[in-house]
Amino acid sequence: MRLIDADNMDFSKTNLNKSQMKAVLDFMDAQQTAYDVDKVVERLEGLKHPYTSFTERYGALNAYDYYIEKAKTIARKGGKDANTSN
Repeated sequence: MRLIDADNMDFSKTNLNKSQMKAVLDFMDAQQTAYDVDKVVERLEGLKHPYTSFTERYGALNAYDYYIEKAKTIARKGGKDANTSN
């Protein structure tokens, strides 16, 4: 399975009439969202290390918190990490 961005679908090279296009779009709209960025980030927020408030207060960031923040950034970018080609 792969996720698609339904808002960026390009139907310009299809031979669908308006009725068919509406049926396709209605079908796509009725599908359950497979990836909800806000829910993923919310779950990652819940994984913060117990010492996060201490490390934030004193300006230190431990490795655990670093990777949680990195995971949230990747989730917000739809799986794309700015530091990698994926």
